Order: sequence, then structure tokens, then C-alpha cells
Amino acid sequence: MKTGKLIGACLLLLVSVGGAARAQTVSVVGTWGTTLNPGTTAVIYVTLAMLPNDQFIEHWMDRLGISLNLVGTYQFNAATGTLIYTVTDYSPKAACAPGAGVGCTSVLAPQVQALIGKPVVNQVQFQTPNFMLAKGADGSVTAWTRLN
Repeated sequence: MKTGKLIGACLLLLVSVGGAARAQTVSVVGTWGTTLNPGTTAVIYVTLAMLPNDQFIEHWMDRLGISLNLVGTYQFNAATGTLIYTVTDYSPKAACAPGAGVGCTSVLAPQVQALIGKPVVNQVQFQTPNFMLAKGADGSVTAWTRLN
């Protein structure tokens, strides 16, 4: 899966599967987790904290422990199931190989940079209060489990 699709799958946190626009009574506030590319060497573990002040923090980590954090804002309309999120920053800005003599390189992939400052609109459907599916514009579906 390409980085852009992974970012989209992660940040498309709450997307309606089937397009039903019924009122949702479950809050998106909390910590959610998913695993992308499970069972492969390209596995990515994602933890997403949706804060009550309409901010989010998303942490990605691969099987080697290399991580990336994305932060931003979101708006969620429970009546329509609409989630709008905007990535505003990321860290770390560079990855360094200590002692390897290769220096540091930017960790910001072009797909991540393309998201910064641009609102993305999605739809939400909860299967249960602690489980939801995310369907991206490309049709990909990501399952999210509430961790707290």
C-alpha cells in the first residue's frame, strides 16, 4: 500500500460504509487503534487520539520501531456522520542514523506534505461504540478499535 493511501486510511478515521446519514450517538473522542498491512513486513501500527478540544494526535510505528506523529484539528457532526480533519504538523522532521555517517534525511513524504493544511471530508459509521469502519475515497476500508 502506498504512503498516501496509508495516510488516507489512517486519517479517514471515521467514514460511513454504505452512506447512511443517520444520527450517531457515539463520540469520536478517545483513543483508537488499527493495524495496516497486518501479517506483512510493511505492517504499521497506528494509534489515534481524538481529543475533546477538536484536536487529534496520530502515531504511526512500523515493525522496526520507526515512528511518525501527525497532529491537527477535526470537526465531527454526529447528526450527519461527517468528519472533517486537517493535518497541521508532523514530527520528527528528520530521521538520523547515529554513527552510520549518513546524516539526517527528511521524513516527510510528499504524500504527507500534500495533506498539511488541506481539509479532508469523510463520513462515519460506528459498528458498536468501540468499533468503527473507515472507508476512504478510494474504497479502502480500515477497521478501528477504541483503546480507552
